Amino acid sequence: IKNKFTVSYDVCSLFTNLPLNETLDLAVDLIFEKHKNLKITKIELRELFVFCTSKTNFLFNGTVYDQIDGCAMGSPIAPILANVFLGYYEKIWLNEYDEREGGGAGPLFYRRYVDDVFAVFDNQDQATRFLEFLNSKHENIKFTMEKSENGILNFLDVKVNNNDLFLTSVYHKHTFTGLLMNFRRFVPVDYKKRLVLTLTDRVYKINNTWKGFHNDIKTLGHYLSRNLFPKRFFETNIKKFLNHKFSDNKKDEEIKSEIRYFRLPYIGRKSTEAKY
Repeated sequence: IKNKFTVSYDVCSLFTNLPLNETLDLAVDLIFEKHKNLKITKIELRELFVFCTSKTNFLFNGTVYDQIDGCAMGSPIAPILANVFLGYYEKIWLNEYDEREGGGAGPLFYRRYVDDVFAVFDNQDQATRFLEFLNSKHENIKFTMEKSENGILNFLDVKVNNNDLFLTSVYHKHTFTGLLMNFRRFVPVDYKKRLVLTLTDRVYKINNTWKGFHNDIKTLGHYLSRNLFPKRFFETNIKKFLNHKFSDNKKDEEIKSEIRYFRLPYIGRKSTEAKY
């Protein structure tokens, strides 16, 4: 897909525009297709879905409302139902478009994460025609398109550079402030180590070149220093991450014994001692 035209499509307000009755029918059919011996009927399962969606209520300006269609923003079940709906229809739409265009004019590459789609075409005209096709398929579902500029497209947390080489690196929106956990915050030091390791792992997984990894690690170090993380602390944990990643003698991380967790307040050194 090097030097091809990259775009991203985004569904407008997917959760709240989800056709609920249609989606619940799809979800129930899919569950029973995969699990034929459930000790519950389709009617009962659908009613449980209804309790989790259209029979929830919310308060606005002193008035209680039921959400009769769509899914509430922040609902744990909303991404799952959205994925069921789009996953079902996108297969149909992609096949239909391929047959209609006679092959070759559809996306060369197509991947979706919930309501965000990354696609590759031969040219911009093909991408625009595909957008028009998608927006004609369902009255509730409308897509917008973001085109690559000079071969560069920002998709979710990834900057995709599709010029001479296909390069990926970390992308931050313009609203990103760099505000992280402050190093002087009264929390276990393990939390601070894990923050560095987690952000380093993110940089490692997003970048597909060591040069990009190096540049994004320098940027990460800048953000951490603004949050008062000592340079030595940051670099030590970077080294620990890379040593673990490329070690030939990784410890078996599978723990076979039963683990039980107890939530306790953090009170400083005594909490660290109690952990062991």
